[in-house]
Amino acid sequence: MQEADDLILVGIGSILNERRLKPHYSCGKRVVIFGTGAGYCAVPQKIDGLYIKAVRGPLTAAAIGPLPEAAITDGAALLAVAPGLRLERQEMDEILFIPHHGSLKPGRWDLAAKAARRRGCDPRSPVPKILNQITRAKLVITEAMHCALLADTLRVPWIPVITLPIIDVFKWRDWTMSLGLDYRPILLGASTRSERFHYERIARELRADGLRPPADIAPDATVDELMEDFHARCRVEDADRLLPEPPSYPLVRAAAKRFLSLLDGPIIAGAARELVAASKSRFFLSGDGLFQNRLERLQSAVASLDALV
Repeated sequence: MQEADDLILVGIGSILNERRLKPHYSCGKRVVIFGTGAGYCAVPQKIDGLYIKAVRGPLTAAAIGPLPEAAITDGAALLAVAPGLRLERQEMDEILFIPHHGSLKPGRWDLAAKAARRRGCDPRSPVPKILNQITRAKLVITEAMHCALLADTLRVPWIPVITLPIIDVFKWRDWTMSLGLDYRPILLGASTRSERFHYERIARELRADGLRPPADIAPDATVDELMEDFHARCRVEDADRLLPEPPSYPLVRAAAKRFLSLLDGPIIAGAARELVAASKSRFFLSGDGLFQNRLERLQSAVASLDALV
């Protein structure tokens, strides 16, 4: 989100929600929605005062509207024509693995990737470093949606995977539908015992709240089913904000993690084998013509911003 004297631009990311935008309803500034998407919590209750130029995909458009004409694709696709940011493909000799940032703390995917002879990429790295690694890759295996988006924009084939039970299928389907793609992720096992226990606990808590972990959502789930799941998660998210934080025992958790890590060798080896198998699966890449169409529509939406400046 970028702010100027009389204008707020809500761009890349899953930030099209009531929590983010409510403070700006009465600030006297014009709020422009460009390429962002719904996710995590309820969409804005008031949209008639927003300048909606583009959203990430048809699910976001349905959630806030319906506004099908706004469903173009994620604004990050403009990287393809951004001066100074667009990188040319380099020597394509690597298979790159990018986990979700939430998978890094409980897991050891760095070791699994090394054992699989796949280059690991930390999604928390500076953007130029991630872009450079993607341009050198012949294939990207990723749990992070925006890394898949960058790969697709740079025309690098990619394969989606899931290790984390809180990966947002709604977001993924929203974006992939905008480019005429399926979202059929490969479910990877945990890379450590600590990660396995952590994920099993999260999955139990989700199901106790009446929600479904990503692995429980059918690849061919209908739009209505995805919208129902999205609204259910929004209700739980809003309710959770009213609850006190659970107690934390960092020293106990750290000691348990160190003990369990002594037994992780076979699990890391298994995760490496799963990465190798995943790299041989069907890859995804949007069609050149459709991607160009979406890019041109985004550029037209950018040009329409001149009237607001």
